[in-house]
Amino acid sequence: MRVILLDPQADDAADFAKAFAEAGFDAVAAASLEDAFAAMESKPCDAVLFRFAREGDWPARVCEAVAANFPQVRLVGYAEAPTSNDAMSVRGLTSAPDLLPAPPTPEALTALFSRAAEGGGAPTGVAAAFRLPDLIQMTCISQKTARLRVTSGSHEGSVYIHAGVVAHAEIPGLEGEEAVYEMLGWDDAEVTMDEGVGAPKLSVTAGWEHLLMEGARRRDERGDAAPRDLRNEALGEQLIGVMVGPFRVRKRLASDYWGTLYEATQVAVNRTVALKILQPAFYEDPQQIQQFVAFAAAMARAQNPYITAVYEAGEGNGLYFYAREHLDGASLRTRLQQGQVLTEDLALRVLLNVSEALNYEKKNGILHTPLTMEQILIPDIGVPKLLNNVTMEGGEVSAGEHEEMKRLAAILREGMEGAAGCSEEFQSLLARMESAGEGGFSAWDALLHEGHQIDLRRRAMRVVRPLAASRVVVPEEKKVLRPWMLWAAGGLAAAAIASALFWHYALRFRNEGAGDVGATITVKEGDFVYQDGSRLALPAFEIDKYEVTLGQYAKFLEACVKNRAAIQEHPSASKNKDHFPPEWNLVWTEGVEKGRLYRGARVYKNTPVFDVDYYDAWAYAKWTGKRLPTEQEWEKAARGPNGNLFPWGNTFNAASANTGADLENGPGDPAFGRIDGFGLWAPVGAARGDRSYYGVVDMAGNVSEWTDSFDFNPDFPTSKVPVVRGGSWASRDVRLTLRDLRNSPRNRSRQIGFRCVSAEAEKK
Repeated sequence: MRVILLDPQADDAADFAKAFAEAGFDAVAAASLEDAFAAMESKPCDAVLFRFAREGDWPARVCEAVAANFPQVRLVGYAEAPTSNDAMSVRGLTSAPDLLPAPPTPEALTALFSRAAEGGGAPTGVAAAFRLPDLIQMTCISQKTARLRVTSGSHEGSVYIHAGVVAHAEIPGLEGEEAVYEMLGWDDAEVTMDEGVGAPKLSVTAGWEHLLMEGARRRDERGDAAPRDLRNEALGEQLIGVMVGPFRVRKRLASDYWGTLYEATQVAVNRTVALKILQPAFYEDPQQIQQFVAFAAAMARAQNPYITAVYEAGEGNGLYFYAREHLDGASLRTRLQQGQVLTEDLALRVLLNVSEALNYEKKNGILHTPLTMEQILIPDIGVPKLLNNVTMEGGEVSAGEHEEMKRLAAILREGMEGAAGCSEEFQSLLARMESAGEGGFSAWDALLHEGHQIDLRRRAMRVVRPLAASRVVVPEEKKVLRPWMLWAAGGLAAAAIASALFWHYALRFRNEGAGDVGATITVKEGDFVYQDGSRLALPAFEIDKYEVTLGQYAKFLEACVKNRAAIQEHPSASKNKDHFPPEWNLVWTEGVEKGRLYRGARVYKNTPVFDVDYYDAWAYAKWTGKRLPTEQEWEKAARGPNGNLFPWGNTFNAASANTGADLENGPGDPAFGRIDGFGLWAPVGAARGDRSYYGVVDMAGNVSEWTDSFDFNPDFPTSKVPVVRGGSWASRDVRLTLRDLRNSPRNRSRQIGFRCVSAEAEKK
């Protein structure tokens, strides 16, 4: 386990870290938030232990900063004899810490994590030992008004406290004192607090001390009951809410020969997993248990981005289990049963990913079962994957490469049945997969080479296909896509016409409008007015004329999938960072490719990319051979040599840029997009007034932009963050001097994108 010991007293931090390291922890000492951030960015971390000072805002600063930048990291404060009041003082924080006595010890931290695993975790913001009895006591002593919401598996209830007095309690079919006693006896209970929520009625008259004592007495009496036999419950819904090892069972998914598959949460890191639990009939057979554990170990050997990973195997609460990667989505078989079909593009992606997975297994000598539709997972967001199909000696094994290719071709043909006509190129590829003679593929490598060539050709053809399909006649003078075209009538016909117009002129007028989205502008060497009037000199540089578009970013994502090892990551980013925006499938597949609305707006290939963090932007820039601009370069390109407040001058004009001047209540508001022509994102270059002295486009609106400059976050003065510059479709104040210092490098926003630069010296 990796932990950070954060203490302003550097010597104490070092001593604590040494003690944890001697106990087997990967421990790092940090005397400031900046040091802690550097340690967490260099390597994933499980917990931050920090000195809980009772005076000042130090606890709040630590909690808010870590929660904003590293939400998966567990916070643990330590103080001299932590009290109920300490616990209550952090309840209002976004991510409140657990509390331990000072000095922190490895034993105390281990016990805290163990209690969380065994008892369902602590109520948010208090020590792991603070469960329902502790929270009732703390809330009453501090004379607060709150509702305590209690859950244990499928059971739910509430305890209402008014000004320090337990006033009401209820569970289905029961209320008053008896409801309190029932909840105090629940195992694995989770408690959350809603401060300020008053009691709907008065049903409890006993004081909190009596309630806790009577509840403890009844629980003790129950202790003589026979222990719960979880093994007999491992086939159905009874395990929901129960901890199995480090995992809390959430939902039953399916069953097979080995046992039952559940959706579960790995509590310590808040990760959703698929948890397979051995079926009860096998627990009396040591050989079956041994085979189950060996099977999990064999699956864990398959470490490939297109094969679902196995994280862990073991025993917990008397149950044998293994945990694997869980994807939100469904198997190809289930998708077809739901009436969905594979498009040719998705079929090609399935072909490539599954072939990569099977090729990996072949080259690494991993035995696997014959390919089936049930093994192909189509996620809601992300890339298709192969369900881990490793098998043991003696089990059914794949017959070889050619048979697997034939199976895959047959699966794809069935999956595409009912879809639009299949191209001759793809039909030929499937036929060669099925052929055992001349013209067929001799190995996975040969198939993958041909498949990737088809993929590359298609991506190149997508640039010209809209023009070839168009039969719209356009007058010569209409070279620019008018913003109102995208909104007129709101129908598919209008959108199709607008798309055709755009692509027509994107190709004919390569250096006009937003035709050449890859165009660059040279900003010559010289000084310029910076910020408050000071003059700075910069060497010459080239900056992208337009913001990076969805179409450009899609090619980067394809490169990430095709050869992940070739993508250079920022030194502070995780080694295998996922560069997919969180709703990429909805944006690209549904919005761009199918023409459906995304959050009430149209999106196109030439819409600026959004929902990308600093590390995404940095990696994209490296992939193109460029970099992100410094904020000084960005400002010079936006303001020109004389320091304009807006790209077009010094007077704001709401119609000149795609800003938030007409953003009131969203797409349903009649005023939505009425001023600049766009409610949310506009195609790059569509706002004709948003052009700087140098001809750089969309610096005042559309999306704000990441730069490669860092400065201190005013809310957390010890933490440096990337500077974001420029206004967006949601901004009302779009002065080019404004600097946004409140976004962590990992923040993704629908208002932030980026563009790239290259210096003259860097190109030589």
